[in-house]
Amino acid sequence: MNIVFEGVDASGKTTLIRELKNFLDYKNIKNQVIADVKEPTPLLPVFKQMFSSNFLELEANFKTSIYQTLLFACSHFYVQEQNRNNKHVTIYDRDIFTMLAYQKELIRQEYPENYMEFFNSFRKMLMFENKQIDVLVYVHIPLEENIRRKSARDDIIFTDRERETLAVFKRNMEEEIKNFIEKNPNVEFVALDGRMSPEQNCLKIVQAMINVRNKTREI
Repeated sequence: MNIVFEGVDASGKTTLIRELKNFLDYKNIKNQVIADVKEPTPLLPVFKQMFSSNFLELEANFKTSIYQTLLFACSHFYVQEQNRNNKHVTIYDRDIFTMLAYQKELIRQEYPENYMEFFNSFRKMLMFENKQIDVLVYVHIPLEENIRRKSARDDIIFTDRERETLAVFKRNMEEEIKNFIEKNPNVEFVALDGRMSPEQNCLKIVQAMINVRNKTREI
């Protein structure tokens, strides 16, 4: 069973993933957590360098949004193909929806006149032979709370431009998730308020997993 967690940075995904993993471990249900761009792939050293700069901006060594976008795609497919045949519960901390949401805006900023020509092809590529998603979890909080949490956690101050860019990321993500759910109605979709207790939210995810099991008779 594949469970994908999505949400803007600092929405509470990591805490909730930890809660779900603890529950599965307690129930002796075999599971693993995969953080797409943090997995040990050949590109991990590149990502470590990339993420040392402002996550909202292109960095000196990654000057084009398309180059950055294709690096993310390469790493994503590397991780996906390694884990495609897993029979246990696999929890994905971020997936294609984060990639689509963030990269769409970065590409638009660099190629405002014709960015959709590339982006539509990029979306098709990510969807090609995509792994089965059984449960899609979207963790959300108000944008100002996202900014407050990330500012406190990472000791940064958001500029007005960065606030606007983060708002676009959030909107893009919600649009991509909505489109996916409309086209894949059999996927169990769970939208969670990241301000609620992890215990409450975890129970909702477990219920979605039960719904999948009842459909397929297996986890």
